[in-house]
Amino acid sequence: MKKRILVVDDNTDILEVVRVFLESNGFEIRAISTGDNIQNEVQTFSPDLMLLDVYLRGSNGVEICNKLKGQSSTRHIPVIMFSASTNDYLILRKCAADDFLPKPFDGKVLVEKINNLLRTDSPTENTEVRA
Repeated sequence: MKKRILVVDDNTDILEVVRVFLESNGFEIRAISTGDNIQNEVQTFSPDLMLLDVYLRGSNGVEICNKLKGQSSTRHIPVIMFSASTNDYLILRKCAADDFLPKPFDGKVLVEKINNLLRTDSPTENTEVRA
């Protein structure tokens, strides 16, 4: 069974590149461009992991992460925060995310972080993408 990843980023170009790349590496992806109604998305998609942008139009990724990590029904879902900001230490101190990835990022690094958090040994086929 494919692992499910919910990707949230308000930059639709990045969202599409990440979606295509992760699908080509064997993951099932739901890509959304807003943090609105995130609780419903999590309930209907049941992700194994979330990739969440820190800065979203109209929403705050750190607040979304903290809310999800504060609820017993969603705290088990690993969250990788990603951002053009390089203040990963400060961002991780503000939220309960499991990892951080600065933009732009190498696809191989993304898949390694995902596999590490999901504890899977799936091979990475296509690692030439940069988002």
